[in-house]
Amino acid sequence: MVNPTPALPEDTPAWERAAARASHTLLYVLMIAMPLVGWVINSAANIPFSIFWLIPLPSVVAPDKHVAELAALVHLSLFILLASVLVVHVAAALRHHFVKKNDLLVRMLPTLRKQK
Repeated sequence: MVNPTPALPEDTPAWERAAARASHTLLYVLMIAMPLVGWVINSAANIPFSIFWLIPLPSVVAPDKHVAELAALVHLSLFILLASVLVVHVAAALRHHFVKKNDLLVRMLPTLRKQK
């Protein structure tokens, strides 16, 4: 929110714009969902949960082995989805840099962005 995403190049097709919006949204949703599901796993496994081992959080579900196993499966699935979206996102950035030869990748890199 402090550093908004720069506009895409003018010649970016509508489907690429939609894919970029969707992938960014999905990345943020997954980065929020994974820790929350991890919290459910800890709660269901009756393991105390703390933020950075400093701030204890209450359990969100009662201890239950089945819930812990189900949440662990959801957590793994979210990780696989996050890794997949990340790989596609990186591949798209590299495509913009090496195939389309625009400055999209350079704009993402803070050290190179300041030189422009």
